[in-house]
Amino acid sequence: MTSVEKRVAPIAQQLTDFLKNSRLPVKFFCHDITFPKGHCALLSSNIAIPTEYRKAGIPLVYTNEQGRTLSDGVYITSDFENEKRAWFKDVKKHFRFSHVLSILKTEKDHQNFYSFTFSEGNQDQFTHHIINHINQYHDFIKQHHLVNNHHIETECEKFQFDFPYDKAANTLTKLELSNSENNLSPQQKQCVDLLLEGYSSKQIATEMNLTYKTIEHYLAHIRAKYQCKTTRELILKIR
Repeated sequence: MTSVEKRVAPIAQQLTDFLKNSRLPVKFFCHDITFPKGHCALLSSNIAIPTEYRKAGIPLVYTNEQGRTLSDGVYITSDFENEKRAWFKDVKKHFRFSHVLSILKTEKDHQNFYSFTFSEGNQDQFTHHIINHINQYHDFIKQHHLVNNHHIETECEKFQFDFPYDKAANTLTKLELSNSENNLSPQQKQCVDLLLEGYSSKQIATEMNLTYKTIEHYLAHIRAKYQCKTTRELILKIR
């Protein structure tokens, strides 16, 4: 075991235990903290990730000399099948994941990039899961900072490393629903859930034991919230 592996092993184990206790269906969790001028600190429940990124000089996606180029928000993987970069294919094959949820948050001189990897389900199932459970992932991050704050501060203060930039990454899609979902009533949220499962307005009305007119009123409210003219446009946007 290398010196880096010896140092990050206790962190990885603590994050692994923390992830198991959360009961989220996540394969592994990563938290990288990017600073300007190509500096980064990296924690993960998978011991191989911080060691491989350091050893192999794997680029960090969406970065330039200022740090991350992405705005804060919630992002999901969009299409790995069309990924052309050899190093990214190698990472995906080595760590065996099919989907990633990424949450970005800027604080003072750095940006936190939280990644949750998944190995099961198709794209629609994955997106539907995130839409329905995004608050649990936000809660996980809050608890992570409370429980693992010492490790986070130590990595940032003593063990930053340089990373290659990757300005041209195209694997993430911003998920707009997460920012407005909390403003929906439980009935409106159920409408969204059923829409994503392929239900028509009439089928939703039957499923929820409500009138068709009520469902249309809910959908009009949701379309206005997401600035969509049609229900089809709404479905495409929240997916």
